Amino acid sequence: MSFADNLRGMAAQKRQADQSAEAARLAQIEKSWPLVTEYFYKNIKCWCVIHAKNGDTGLSYSFSKFIRQFHDDLSSFDTYNRFVEETDWKLTWENFLLLQNFNKVYHGLLPERYAEDCVHQITVLIQVEGLHVRAWTVGVKDSYYFDVGLDISW
Repeated sequence: MSFADNLRGMAAQKRQADQSAEAARLAQIEKSWPLVTEYFYKNIKCWCVIHAKNGDTGLSYSFSKFIRQFHDDLSSFDTYNRFVEETDWKLTWENFLLLQNFNKVYHGLLPERYAEDCVHQITVLIQVEGLHVRAWTVGVKDSYYFDVGLDISW
């Protein structure tokens, strides 16, 4: 086997490993997606309340800002539950770990089809509440991943 054959083999192994890793990430996002969107929506509502109490008539927010709250610092679990203390829901430890893992895998971003699904789901849920929303996806340079941006007003 030549040196060139070895290099081609190494490159093919790397591509195969990358494809396998991406398939595993997509399986994970598929499993956790309903919970992630539910908590994203609840989080948006909390921020709307905070902004309204401050006299604001709107809110700009993003998916990356939401999901990055769930970082390796385990104290963020208590911090998050204090944040939502005025609501009728709390974040369980199990769901916190799921959101934390989701953040680790995607670093605050989403594959394109999930970003588009997020825009659709969140837009519908917010409009049902009687709020105005403009939502969009933002591609990240040199990446296949996207963020979701929101402008909400009341």
